[in-house]
Amino acid sequence: MRLLSLISSLLFLILPLLLCGGSLTIFNDTPYPLTANILSAQGETLGTVDLPPSLSAIWSSDKSGTTPYQPKFSQTPYRVTLTCKAGTIYGVWDNIPSGSRLSASDSQGSHFCPKPQEKEKKLPLQVPK
Repeated sequence: MRLLSLISSLLFLILPLLLCGGSLTIFNDTPYPLTANILSAQGETLGTVDLPPSLSAIWSSDKSGTTPYQPKFSQTPYRVTLTCKAGTIYGVWDNIPSGSRLSASDSQGSHFCPKPQEKEKKLPLQVPK
């Protein structure tokens, strides 16, 4: 009886995950704010996620609505590109299956973001006397 209850509880928890679209958990274990760009197997942009330092986010391809979302082509495996605020690439993951958990430090790439440039202070024009 307890086994049946355990199995039904697991199905209740797991079944929604199987029925919805693909998802990725992305952890930014760096000191840099990053943006994750999720691409389909065909190179189509599926979404973006802003990742502050030391935080994680879950991205899902599930399109809520009355009609189930059915892409024309397989979206997996995913390609995820991490970009810095300056627009440079921090790292990339290729061939990522749905349900994966990713850490920024495990990506392939430079693992570096340049410091934001401070705007130069303009000095007031001095007219010679």
